Amino acid sequence: MRTDYDYIIVGAGAAGCVLADKLSASGKRSVLLLEAGPLDKSPFIHMPRGVGALFGEPKYFWRYAIEPDPGNGDKVEFWLRGKTLGGSGAVNGMVYNRGRPEDYDQLETAGCVGWNWSTMLRHFRANEDHVLGASESRGAGGPVRISMPSRTNPFYEAVLDNGAAIGLERVEDVNDHRKASVVGYCPWNVKNGRRWSSAMAFLRRERSRRNLKVLTGALVDKLSFQRQRTTGVKLADGRAFRANREVILAAGAIASPMILQRSGVGPRDLLDRLGIPVVAEAPEVGQNILDHRCISLQFRVTPQASFNQDFRLPKLLWNVLFYWLTGKGPMSGGSFDLQGYMTVLPQSSRPDAQLLMSGFSLSNAPTSRRTVESKPGFTCLAFPLRPISKGQLAIRSTDPADTPVIRANYFAHPEERAIAVGIVRTIRAYMGLAALKRFVVEEINPGAAVRTDEQILEAWGQRGGSGLHAVGSCRMGSDAHSVVDPDLRVRGIEGVRVADLSVLPVMPSGNTNGPVMALAGRAAEIILKSDNELSAPGDGL
Repeated sequence: MRTDYDYIIVGAGAAGCVLADKLSASGKRSVLLLEAGPLDKSPFIHMPRGVGALFGEPKYFWRYAIEPDPGNGDKVEFWLRGKTLGGSGAVNGMVYNRGRPEDYDQLETAGCVGWNWSTMLRHFRANEDHVLGASESRGAGGPVRISMPSRTNPFYEAVLDNGAAIGLERVEDVNDHRKASVVGYCPWNVKNGRRWSSAMAFLRRERSRRNLKVLTGALVDKLSFQRQRTTGVKLADGRAFRANREVILAAGAIASPMILQRSGVGPRDLLDRLGIPVVAEAPEVGQNILDHRCISLQFRVTPQASFNQDFRLPKLLWNVLFYWLTGKGPMSGGSFDLQGYMTVLPQSSRPDAQLLMSGFSLSNAPTSRRTVESKPGFTCLAFPLRPISKGQLAIRSTDPADTPVIRANYFAHPEERAIAVGIVRTIRAYMGLAALKRFVVEEINPGAAVRTDEQILEAWGQRGGSGLHAVGSCRMGSDAHSVVDPDLRVRGIEGVRVADLSVLPVMPSGNTNGPVMALAGRAAEIILKSDNELSAPGDGL
């Protein structure tokens, strides 16, 4: 196997697959895509609802412990990340969001020149193949299929029709950036009944290109250097690969800063403590982490309002069989059917919370794996859209298989706590509407006994969890303290960029899989422009 390539991409998640496609498309440059996990061969990955059978399995998931703090109820929690082609997009809930235009304009204001909404909208639309067709706010014909739920029930329609009572306009497309506080059917990354991860969208056919090599089971230990120039990567198993042009870290907001730290790019005190030679002092590597913290309100509803029985034996077996035979049925859809953007604080100038709803409910048995309830239930999962409190991570050793120390620091800011309380009260008002009384029996989680602000915040800590949307650990900016510049080049060294969610100093308002694919498209544009400006002999093959 050859050991030198023009570009080496670390991580075959949502960003890495996009980069591999775009950087190899011309055929002029050789590209190596490295993925620590296995191929995405499990049939339960491609069956949209089947991922529950794999959830948390070490073969397909990284499992990172989060330190106890008041925001997570002073208990150990875990952040899960996908470990296969497609990354977390191969094992997530398939919700397709973009965030708000203001998020990207805020990036520009924060010093990320060239990352404003008009630029990013172009990349979103280029990626999209929306079932609703092209419009000013949507793309069609792109590689990323976006479908909508076809299954409904009277309760869903009542929820959507009565959102106006809490300020939500019913819309056909919740990603229409011209609308603000809205509710509608949830868009999914599903195509013809199959999960449509970035690996399916950008890598499935492209792997046959002779200038693109995809290597799985390849855990990157650290970068190689010649003075301050990055020359390639070293794997945990001792193999090494040389990058003739650049290494691009696309391993995500946890793994990318870990690789930099192990390579000697990070806070000096941490590197000195672990005996790692300092290549470039970069105090903010691993800092500035933002994550969505979620809570699920669950309600007992009437049988016609819930699909719980579809996901319990014996009907579950029939639905799985029906899926294998037809590619249709309850197993062919995303995790949530309805979605809304809410404004819960009077002073908020734009939506400050997201709501995801579906006609299922999980048991809260603490001693066993959570299963779908036997009684009919309905779930409203929600989270504050733009966290303020920042967490951090640091490697605990030089072992690439070792997990880092992560402090999430949820809800340290009073505004976040106010939004969290407002979310619960707003959802309760929504589900308590007179028009929904014939469907909603009672709240079962966190329950009617949780009433005061203090009790609600305690429920967020004890019963809430991560949205698995961390960003910011390799902050992009124009200032000297930022980890990467607006062209994603790591400061203090040459020949390496970071192109994943870790570079965002602003949290997108919503689920992050769509934004990271657009981010990678923008990154590829920047890299290819730089490539064209360089003079180098040969075609890289």
